[in-house]
Amino acid sequence: MSTLELNTYKLELLRQIMNEFNTEASLRRLAAVCCLIHQEEEQQLPAMPADLLCQLMDNAAKQDAEGLYMTDEQLEKEMQTW
Repeated sequence: MSTLELNTYKLELLRQIMNEFNTEASLRRLAAVCCLIHQEEEQQLPAMPADLLCQLMDNAAKQDAEGLYMTDEQLEKEMQTW
């Protein structure tokens, strides 16, 4: 979605709010939902590029096939040293 399309969509949502939300209770509920959505967006981590993910997965599969892996117990011991 382009910036212009996004801004147009925002204005349409504002118009809908102005025309259809006519009570304090409904506006309070809308504000609460908006706050939740905003918090979720802030917590999202950036996505890993697909080519990097594929490369890492290929490397992991190769290491697994070569027997270069840790058991759960070995990993737990390693993590305890951190």
